[in-house]
Amino acid sequence: MIRTLALALALTAPLALVGCDETLDSAVESDLSAERFTVELTDAETAAVLAIANSVDFVTLDDVIALDRRAATGIIAARPIADLAALDAVPYVGDSALSRLYTYAADNGLINDGGVMVHGVEEGTEAAAAILLVANNASYVELDDDAGLDRRAATAIFDAATNADIGSLEELDGLSYVGARAFEKLMAFSETFEVDTTPVCPAGQIHSDEGGIYTNIADAVTRSGPGATLTVCAGNYSAALVQIRRPLTIVGQGNPTLNITQMYINVDVNISDVDITGRLIRIDGETGTYSGGPVVNTDNVAFSGQEILMLRSTLNAVDSEFTDIRELHLAYWARAVTNNSWFDGNTENSPVVHVNFGSHINMTGGGVINGEHGGVLLEGSAAHFNGVDFGIGSTDNNIFDFRGPRANYTWLHDDVTMSCNNNGCNL
Repeated sequence: MIRTLALALALTAPLALVGCDETLDSAVESDLSAERFTVELTDAETAAVLAIANSVDFVTLDDVIALDRRAATGIIAARPIADLAALDAVPYVGDSALSRLYTYAADNGLINDGGVMVHGVEEGTEAAAAILLVANNASYVELDDDAGLDRRAATAIFDAATNADIGSLEELDGLSYVGARAFEKLMAFSETFEVDTTPVCPAGQIHSDEGGIYTNIADAVTRSGPGATLTVCAGNYSAALVQIRRPLTIVGQGNPTLNITQMYINVDVNISDVDITGRLIRIDGETGTYSGGPVVNTDNVAFSGQEILMLRSTLNAVDSEFTDIRELHLAYWARAVTNNSWFDGNTENSPVVHVNFGSHINMTGGGVINGEHGGVLLEGSAAHFNGVDFGIGSTDNNIFDFRGPRANYTWLHDDVTMSCNNNGCNL
């Protein structure tokens, strides 16, 4: 087998001393600056390294193999990795990472230079790695239905891979009902199989696509760079104040709840699949009008309890609920565009939707405005309602209250329905 001096040095280095991010700086800089790997591996070693890169979980890459966290994140995101060139192209992966992957393979007996053949497939080859990639990562349904395995073979493989990665073809062949025919089907399925790269999301954690893992939503937002994506796992996350000053995407998994007393947004933000409670959300473009201000896009977001104050900004709400809110207040040159969204308020002497100076609201797609104490207050503003259901409670307030010079700039399109109190609906 061929080794360059770089690999020899890497393999003899005290790897135990670089087990955390703070002590990896020099290795990471080397990995960032290298244009290509400067080491050479045999076919068997290459196959073992690729099998590890394509199969082990984030914790193994990060903690056990001791890769830089950004390298571990990048490897999982790049799966399936077809060859060393593709592995080398992953950010923060270079000679240092390769040496650690090799050492893990050697220490765990995953490199087989003996040319062992199992049902016509040589251990340690790319073909073997492809079969093991499917065996260790495919779901039971994929093994049973898509790969077409015997149900008993699919069960045996899935159960074994759930407990621990299947490390070799011989180990795979030793499972019940797995033989030459199963190998053929796994190999054929490997040509179209794609590893699910959806990140594992433990409850109580917030994962950044930049590599960070947090437990506090304010910390996650503050430490994220422009354009970052935060995946919020199941759980409740509380903060007194969150200020979003860089473009950001927040995505929930497992129906998490953000309990944020005050949230200030000054940039473009995408939010989906979360519940948000609190007292105030202020979306402020600071200068100009909504045409140049921040845009907040929500999809399947449930707001509760807040006053949502908008100035020189835009809210695009799809399939979102605003329940028990103080009010949605488009205060100054603001715009709200909603589709199939629900607004429900019960604050006394306050409308559910309050549209002021130069602002505009456009509701379509089965939206609802329902207020216990009031409906829509339009002051010098314009509104479009199409397919919206209006209703108020038992108090003496009208659904609409028009004030100001633009009161006539309101359109009620087809399919608008109203449920009014004893005082009727004054339009």
